Amino acid sequence: MKRILTILALLPLLALSCGKGGGGEGNEQKPGGEEQPVVEEPAVPVFTGSFIQHWYVASWTQSQWDAEMKVLADAGMEYLVFTPLKDGDAAPDYLALEKCLAAASTKGIKVFVGTNHDEGWWNSATASASWLNARMDEGLEIAREVYSRFHSNKALYGWYWDWEVDNANWNSRKDVLAAAWNRTLDGITELDPAMPLLFSPFMNSKLGTPAAYRDFWKALFPMLHLRKGDIFAPQDCVGAGGVTATGAKSWFYQLGEAAKTVDGLKFWANVETFEQFNLPEGNRFVTAPFQRVVDQITALEPFVEGIICFAYSHYFSPVLVREEYHNAWMAYRKDGTLPQPGKTGRVNSATKQVGTGVALSWSIATKTDVDGFVIYRNGALLLKLQVREGKFPDYYFDTAGKASDTYDITTYNINGDESPKVSF
Repeated sequence: MKRILTILALLPLLALSCGKGGGGEGNEQKPGGEEQPVVEEPAVPVFTGSFIQHWYVASWTQSQWDAEMKVLADAGMEYLVFTPLKDGDAAPDYLALEKCLAAASTKGIKVFVGTNHDEGWWNSATASASWLNARMDEGLEIAREVYSRFHSNKALYGWYWDWEVDNANWNSRKDVLAAAWNRTLDGITELDPAMPLLFSPFMNSKLGTPAAYRDFWKALFPMLHLRKGDIFAPQDCVGAGGVTATGAKSWFYQLGEAAKTVDGLKFWANVETFEQFNLPEGNRFVTAPFQRVVDQITALEPFVEGIICFAYSHYFSPVLVREEYHNAWMAYRKDGTLPQPGKTGRVNSATKQVGTGVALSWSIATKTDVDGFVIYRNGALLLKLQVREGKFPDYYFDTAGKASDTYDITTYNINGDESPKVSF
């Protein structure tokens, strides 16, 4: 995912799920013939697929991949989107994909591969047709190499189109977009028409309306060489702040109307499981409160055939964040149980130092149910800092801070409940 996801921050992904008929295709067979375990049918609407970004896993060993794939399988993930294989001028990382596919094949998880991406895409409103075509051709070359190396691995399932379309930059350039996109569609169809393409556009409510975005896609779809089984999975944009949790329903209703105009096109939702804070030093991301994620899934389930997420490994996996999130998801998936954590521990002391900016530091005695810290500047939310890899943040430098600014800090738990404020 874009902006998400150029940093951190993370898909048919969900061919069924969401209470729409469920558990899939029955027992899968490994290449060696061994039967895959059957994941229990969820009792509530869920997502059954996730993204994972290359930058995060580039140095993983096979044992790390195996451990993470077990987490994903236990959590009911049927699909994984590995993206992108090549970013900018870097070489394609076929070794990382090989490890991913090897681990996925042991758990019956199907992998979509994002071939390539380039930051120049975010200047797409002015990008030349020749630049776009060159990026598509580069992606096709990578796809052919991936297929040549790994097509015998049953985990290799489909492709992810890394070029995320928005609701502002392409309104007057649909012909340029369609011509470039069709280079990809025609190439992967020639390579293997049975492998679906997943694409995940996004929107910002400040830049247009649901009806206008519906009409954009209704005009663009006839220009594209889409195949039956391809997947239209818009981001819900709640985590990035482009759409509110309640407003997402209107967007997905209208986008669903556009999807109906394409024979055999699957319509899914890509739920963002994070909170994003835009700061002078760059974007920061933390796991969203658990209840918010459940509300997102529940709101969109009536409009879509399936739900995927960005991203379990980045925001729910115990490899990276506190195990509470994974455990809570497992309990929710089983019977709809929501977490009931105790009161979150309180910050002991907080110190403020003023210079060319403001340095904040703090300490905490009791870490029980503490999943992170919330910092307020002049009474307004500034950012959240999450406990990751067992490390409790204890410092933040506010480059935009002034001596006259006042600051408060709280702790928060998995539900987003906060402790009393402590002033710096």
